[in-house]
Amino acid sequence: AKIAPGDATFDVNLDTKQVNALVAYYLKDTHNQDYTFRVGDEIMLYGQTKFLGDKFRFGLAMTPEVTKNGNVILTAKAMRVGNLPLPISAVMQYVKSSYHAPKFVTINPAKKQIVINMAQLKVAQGMSFRAKIIDLKAGQFVFEGGLENGKK
Repeated sequence: AKIAPGDATFDVNLDTKQVNALVAYYLKDTHNQDYTFRVGDEIMLYGQTKFLGDKFRFGLAMTPEVTKNGNVILTAKAMRVGNLPLPISAVMQYVKSSYHAPKFVTINPAKKQIVINMAQLKVAQGMSFRAKIIDLKAGQFVFEGGLENGKK
């Protein structure tokens, strides 16, 4: 996120319940009832996929990483689709084509990643946030907020 250096910044500390409430808030207008996103001991994306004409529910377990610029990269590490051995990248390609992601979310099946661009997250005008700490085990999520470069 493009927070102006030297300007007043502040940290927002959230727990797992608060993060799930924020995720639900930002995703509620995407009209994607077939998909749910949950943060707990791991980050999970749940949904449905079609394979050979049948619908299957899946769960995609992801590991978070905070980038230098405060964005969040979720890398798929495991998938559960009944007993089917579907490749993660194939399911992520299906999700990318069928899920109407918000502008701040990019799905990259080849890298098995979902990128959350914090600079594109809609917040109060002139404000921006970037991720600082994501600790799933401790249930600690810290985001830094501040004024965008030159905006008042």
